[in-house]
Amino acid sequence: LASTVNCIYKEKDGEIWIGSPKGLYTFNGYDLKRHNDTLFLNRSIYKMEEDIKGGTWVLTDNWVMYKRKGEERFTHMKAESPYKEPPFYSICQDEEGIWFGSQGLIYRYTYKDERLYLFSELQGRKDFFCSYLNKVNDNMLLCCSNYGSLLIDTATGKITENDFGPNNEVCGTMTDSRGRLWISFYNNGIKVFEKDGTLIRTYTTKN
Repeated sequence: LASTVNCIYKEKDGEIWIGSPKGLYTFNGYDLKRHNDTLFLNRSIYKMEEDIKGGTWVLTDNWVMYKRKGEERFTHMKAESPYKEPPFYSICQDEEGIWFGSQGLIYRYTYKDERLYLFSELQGRKDFFCSYLNKVNDNMLLCCSNYGSLLIDTATGKITENDFGPNNEVCGTMTDSRGRLWISFYNNGIKVFEKDGTLIRTYTTKN
């Protein structure tokens, strides 16, 4: 590889995608391929993920790329933005489409309309890097970063009160099969929450 690795994603059919600060790679078990087209060359790749339709999304420092199932080439997906080239850091799926976290922005893509659009600006928080995005329930998104976390109403886009842990740096999030949220905080262990924000478990180096 020509650089360090930002992220790794294994497709359902076995191919492995590798994102780096200098572009995108795929590995099929035998050969490592670098994607040298202008969409990815020397572009920082933050995350890759398949959607429920079998399409592949690649989040970069300059918008997001999309490839439908069975297609060879990616499309550069653009939408309205207060910034010239917004980075895309996080992705969260539901049955209707996909949510994306950017810098002070939340984007939405729906399968019905097949378009990407700006859903919400995080007012007064344009420097909030939405590094992790999780669906808490049908009405709320949890957006986390090294600045802490925010709850966002999926109907209005408004920021609401956050009950999910201390407001400090978040290093990772996961929603498990029961819908519980696992959140790791910098130098503060891992906390597990129910959908309503109730803390049910805490893991640290002491236990």
